[in-house]
Amino acid sequence: MSKKAKGGKFAFKLLLVGEPEVGKTSLIKRYVDDFFKEGYQITLGVDFLSKKVNIKDRELTFQIWDVAGQSGFTNFRHLYLKKAHGVFLVFDLTRPDPTFEKLDRWRADINEQSPNAKVMVLGNKEDIAEGKLPASKEEILDRFNAQEFFSTSAKTGARVQEAFVQMGQLILGE
Repeated sequence: MSKKAKGGKFAFKLLLVGEPEVGKTSLIKRYVDDFFKEGYQITLGVDFLSKKVNIKDRELTFQIWDVAGQSGFTNFRHLYLKKAHGVFLVFDLTRPDPTFEKLDRWRADINEQSPNAKVMVLGNKEDIAEGKLPASKEEILDRFNAQEFFSTSAKTGARVQEAFVQMGQLILGE
């Protein structure tokens, strides 16, 4: 399941997918660099960052892929979705319609390209959302066949670190 590197180190491919402007790039920047800025440029195609972490006395390298949400990239998106160990389905809590509703399509693409990937749903922008989820946590997990759900804020950093750590633990089977 995991890609084992030299010396007992592990590398995992993680994807953040979802509609444009849900905060995928901001979540990655918050996690990797502990940094937030307003107004990122929309990702074209795919962007890639990595971060080394220690989880349960294991050294992991997360290869984090920021996959463009625009429909113009649909034709080659499947190339980036292959062989993922973990996937974050991201929606905007301030715009659940359409960002939450369109996660079904993303989940179908993941099922096709990386059927064994662990899946987590992130409702982002909780710092400016009015607090109401589009469904209960249980309904979200069931709908997307996901292992976990987190309400996050890339701006404040709320639960971003925890989500990535939890993903690492899920992939490791712990």
